[in-house]
Amino acid sequence: MGVWLAFIIVVVLLNGTIPFALGNDMRAWSFSTAKGLLFGLLIFGGPFLVVPLILTKGWRTVRQPIFLLALAIALSAITLLPIVRAAPVLAVVMIAFLHWRFDLSDLNIPALNKGDWFAILAVGLLSAVPALLQGGTQMFSFGDALLAALDRMFANPSSTVENLFYFGFLTERLASKLGKWLTPPLIGLMYTGHELSNPE
Repeated sequence: MGVWLAFIIVVVLLNGTIPFALGNDMRAWSFSTAKGLLFGLLIFGGPFLVVPLILTKGWRTVRQPIFLLALAIALSAITLLPIVRAAPVLAVVMIAFLHWRFDLSDLNIPALNKGDWFAILAVGLLSAVPALLQGGTQMFSFGDALLAALDRMFANPSSTVENLFYFGFLTERLASKLGKWLTPPLIGLMYTGHELSNPE
């Protein structure tokens, strides 16, 4: 909870408090490269990636050169999102490498089985239903849809490290203390509070 509260304070400061105090145009700031770089480093990189890894694996493991190198690559890739759109894909690769090398199952990263692959396929197909049922002159482009899905799944820190933070790090810890019935609504409220802080 402490990590989440620290995140909320930083996100509120970055999203509006500091720029407002400095007299900046809030709309321009919300879509600026500077904010994107700071967000990547201080939000997606810090509380969503680095802090959970240190708290779950311990500093002794994290300070190993191979771990630090992979973490530095992931952090750089996430930070560079506003400049190089596909850079966060490297973060996904580094997280997969760290999981393979150091076992990140404490962050709720399981090994995929046949049922998981079926669920992924089913969710993808269900997501396509509205596009397939739409009438009118809009043409469905499988290629565009695939690129959009790949971008969302692998090049968007909201779909990678944010999910790792909420549904891995926080869920695992809260479930062990609060149980399986209170944890989902609490995570939902925390995530909703997080999204309400977003001026976009």
